[in-house]
Amino acid sequence: SVLQDPSMRDVRLLGIGFIVSPRGIALPDALTGTVVAREGGFVLTRLDGGQSRAVVVPRWRSMDADRALAAVLDPAFRPDQEAVVEGGGDRNAPGAARAAIYREATPEDVTVRVASTTDALLVVRNAWDVGWHATLDGEPVEVLRADYLMQGVRVPAGDHVVRLIYRDPTIGRGLAVSAAVWLGLLGAWVRRRGRATPRPPAPPP
Repeated sequence: SVLQDPSMRDVRLLGIGFIVSPRGIALPDALTGTVVAREGGFVLTRLDGGQSRAVVVPRWRSMDADRALAAVLDPAFRPDQEAVVEGGGDRNAPGAARAAIYREATPEDVTVRVASTTDALLVVRNAWDVGWHATLDGEPVEVLRADYLMQGVRVPAGDHVVRLIYRDPTIGRGLAVSAAVWLGLLGAWVRRRGRATPRPPAPPP
């Protein structure tokens, strides 16, 4: 992502842990961090106070896209404590011990180990898309649109494993079309071969 003037709110909402900036360009006043690498004309800074890629929150509100955007842009919004979802219902549970460990086998295959003493919402700071599918302890569950553009999965109290896998729906359609084309070509080849097979000569009178 390219951010002209990132704020701490941007860092927390988007799960930003590092910023690459041109040499000589200071970070915005609201951000602090430690320079970890320099190359060419650029500097890599690890930010302080960044949000984890996955967080478990006990409170969320359900609202449409326009209201969700306004809510997450509100300076009072706390992405580490609350969330907004589209179509997930409302919940305001008391604070409780919660933890999430994020592991990424590939960008399209994510596993999150969740521990919570109450029903909660797992917010994964990867962009929501219809191609994402989730399982909770191996059982399919819904992937909600959380914090306007992130992923959310409802989890019950206890220790659980959430797995998120991306499947591009266009790949399946493309394979189906390819299979139909190949079957058509095979059928045409068989018919043509049948017509080209020479017939035995007619018996003499």
